[in-house]
Amino acid sequence: NHYAMAVFNVLQVVCHYGLQDYARARELIDLARPGIQENQYRYWEYYLELLALKLELVDPVIPLRSILRKINQQLENCQRRQYYQLIVELWQMKVQLLLELNVEAIAEQEFAQYRAYLEQITQDISEDDRQNFLTVNLHSLKILKKFNLVPVASRRKDTRSKWNDLLFNIANVNSVQRVKFLIEKGLTQVISPWQFRLMVYSEKISNFYSFLCFNCDPDMLLPPEALPHIERSFETDGLVQFKQKHRNLLVVPLQSGNKRIGFLILNDNGELEFTTSELAIVRNIKNHLTALIIRTWDYMDITLRMEKMNQLMHISRDLMRVLDMPDLENEIVSAAIDFTNATRGFLIKKDSEGNNLYQVQMDQNKQLLSTASGISKTALSLCQSTLEPVITFNAAQDSRFKNSISVQDYAIQTIFCCPIQVDDLTVGYLYLDNYGQSTREMYLNEDIITLLLKQVAIAIKNSGQYANLIKRSTELNAFEQLKDEFMAIVAHELYTPLATLQGYVSRLKRNLYADEEERRAILGKLEQAVTKLTMSVNDITTMNHYNLTKSLPKAPLKVSEILDLVHQEVQILSRQRRMQIKVETEKDLPFLHANWEALHRMIYNIVLNAVRFTREFGNIVIGARRSAFPQEKIDNKESLVLYVKDNGIGIPQHRINDIFRKFYELNEIYAHKSGTVEYRSSGLGLGLAISKRIAELHGGQIVIKSKENEGTAVFMILPYK
Repeated sequence: NHYAMAVFNVLQVVCHYGLQDYARARELIDLARPGIQENQYRYWEYYLELLALKLELVDPVIPLRSILRKINQQLENCQRRQYYQLIVELWQMKVQLLLELNVEAIAEQEFAQYRAYLEQITQDISEDDRQNFLTVNLHSLKILKKFNLVPVASRRKDTRSKWNDLLFNIANVNSVQRVKFLIEKGLTQVISPWQFRLMVYSEKISNFYSFLCFNCDPDMLLPPEALPHIERSFETDGLVQFKQKHRNLLVVPLQSGNKRIGFLILNDNGELEFTTSELAIVRNIKNHLTALIIRTWDYMDITLRMEKMNQLMHISRDLMRVLDMPDLENEIVSAAIDFTNATRGFLIKKDSEGNNLYQVQMDQNKQLLSTASGISKTALSLCQSTLEPVITFNAAQDSRFKNSISVQDYAIQTIFCCPIQVDDLTVGYLYLDNYGQSTREMYLNEDIITLLLKQVAIAIKNSGQYANLIKRSTELNAFEQLKDEFMAIVAHELYTPLATLQGYVSRLKRNLYADEEERRAILGKLEQAVTKLTMSVNDITTMNHYNLTKSLPKAPLKVSEILDLVHQEVQILSRQRRMQIKVETEKDLPFLHANWEALHRMIYNIVLNAVRFTREFGNIVIGARRSAFPQEKIDNKESLVLYVKDNGIGIPQHRINDIFRKFYELNEIYAHKSGTVEYRSSGLGLGLAISKRIAELHGGQIVIKSKENEGTAVFMILPYK
């Protein structure tokens, strides 16, 4: 059965171990272990582990200190379950191992405990069996050096040559990761600590950072009680041992002259203080390790520079492919985060009032951030005032940031902020830091970063030129379309009254009228046609006048008077349309500093437009009020809002931006209908363009809100002064 097979396999291992056939014994352990563990035969599982430890003792490659830690663990497990025979054998192994390590005092203590345990477990057996058991297990041994119950292979080889061989291997390695691997391998083979941490000093952050960790978290901070011992090791340039809880720690300073390169801190798991021979080995490798770190620094710097140059070429290629400006801005921040190893990045611009606009805010995972919390306003302000890059690797110790809340509260260590300049024009600011990971080292070599910023500037310029090219192309197409529309509208607007003139003049010449009343009617229609031609020419002349004008003569005026006048004029013109037109004026409006004639034309054109595109019996409201919303203010000051609202046909959303174009008509060309106030009638399409220009000459703007088939509201926003 399974249990019999488990016992049989363990006894097979015992036999091959006794025959010194260690290789076969190891094979049998590997074969026996799965079945024993599956069936949870705990005693035989521990027995198998004990035999594995015995095989490690006869393997000179495996360090004794690592075996000692395993023996302690197994001894604790067996004592908890009271596996007496296994405890005895494990204690024998421990005593034998300590003797091999030349720590006889500790071996004597363990041997005393071992003897006491033998006496304890043999209390209730017959005296003959008891004496026999004690004798076999060397209970009465007087000279401890003769304790030889367990074979142990000697480790007393020349460890210096082993370390030198390792150094030779490291000298021929061209990879930092491989160097770290070989250092770890050397320390675990020669010293075999339970944990170690190799800390290296960085001038950038003015502090030590974790270069290599074994069996510990690299981000875990050193305990505060270790700091005085580390300082003492540098002051004496010697090894310093101390205890922390139940563990033994050893600090090895690494310095060249008075320059601190780093330090190595080793610790056990409470199994044994570092022995005299181990301390001698550490002293031997101390200088070698210092030289190795310096060499690795140089190699890392060269390798990193080459990597960054290659990365920069890829970034440059990728940025040149992005032509849309918003996409390019995201790509710039993303590339800068990757390139510098930052945890987040921001692209900041300024609005017309000098406020900072966070155009892009992104973390290291390329996720857009909802807020810019913790950003150093100090760094940003310095950069914006000097237009010079701001770099700090240790913001907490940098005097420029002593009052910076973000640095103190959010523990930001490294900050980079620089202007983005294109042809000596600052187009924005790039901000990067290591928020959330203060020990994260950012790459901020000034020469390489300068090259990155140049590539960014070229990409922005390239995108801008492409955007201008597209804009010019669009404008050319628009002008071409505008020309066609202009020709069609002008031909229609001029041809209609000219055809009328030609027809009626011909009738008058040939006396083709019945009586004097018909003749007067013909003359009236001739007059209307001439008036229409005159109005068209006047519109073109007026548009040219305001386009060429840089400023208008202005004087204080009452807006209500102009609104009332426009109301009367439009009511007279549109009386046949039977529309409801009313005026709303807020009380006590201050005087407006404006040009009376231009303001009248602006309002009149917009009201006339509302009449044309509102059905019979429609409603139109003409009004004036003070600004009520932030977007209605001009330069953050209260402004006057003139408005015209109708319930007409409305404007499709995609065409709102076009209606201020010259010669643009909302109607299709072929549906174009001449007239003054008739429904859906149109002129040359200059009325709104003229009104927009007049608003601009007064330092204001026109805003339109409209919904198709529901109506339109036109807001003319003007400053008081």
